[in-house]
Amino acid sequence: MLIAGFAFSRLSRKISLNTMLTTGVAICGLGVTGQLAILGTAGETLAGTWASLFVTLLGVGLIFPAATTLGQALGRTAPGAASALLGGLQFLFGALASPLVGLFGETSSTPRALVMLVAVALAALALITLARPWLRHGETLTDN
Repeated sequence: MLIAGFAFSRLSRKISLNTMLTTGVAICGLGVTGQLAILGTAGETLAGTWASLFVTLLGVGLIFPAATTLGQALGRTAPGAASALLGGLQFLFGALASPLVGLFGETSSTPRALVMLVAVALAALALITLARPWLRHGETLTDN
């Protein structure tokens, strides 16, 4: 996430925030499907889990700053409320997802990967139905 955050700070001057948000969701999807592919073929491996988590967290490192920046831009008339809503939703969804992993077992990374896959699928659905990046919501006129 640190690497992606640094890259975000550099890329945000050249690439639109909506493009980076979309790219982040796609990178997360690649990481999670990669984890499931590794689990299905090679089984549980530490290297495979770490590699897929690295890719997934690169995507998350692009999603968080892009979503926060766009959310703050859209909620600029009530910035405190926009910030509280964004932060509260992050904690809420994290709190809802965490117990699901434990419910499905603690001896394998498969439940984690499946919960992450559902989360990425919901993020992609929200991106398409709510954010609609092709409309460039939250972008300023000076952005690319």
